[in-house]
Amino acid sequence: MLSRDDKLHLFVFNTVDGAALILNAILITAIIKRTPDHLQSYSVLLLNTAFVDSITALSSTTVILRLHTLGDEICFGAQCTQEPLQFMADKIRQWWPTGWPFEN
Repeated sequence: MLSRDDKLHLFVFNTVDGAALILNAILITAIIKRTPDHLQSYSVLLLNTAFVDSITALSSTTVILRLHTLGDEICFGAQCTQEPLQFMADKIRQWWPTGWPFEN
């Protein structure tokens, strides 16, 4: 279940990124269809910027992380029932079952 802050976080990010995708689509259409001949070189720069911004907005909507707090520390998408460093150490031990390479 998402908390109120998580719902607000998702709403804001999806609203901003959705607006960016729509406005970039309009910008790309305007660049392709309405650019005068004497501004063709400048339109290439604008078109590249619009494509990169669209990819960034799309990536941002698909990779939204949840923030968890544990005392003074912040975890990004990790289980915060344990200390964050202990959580990562447990995960590494699962991936490396023979133990740490530098342990005796």
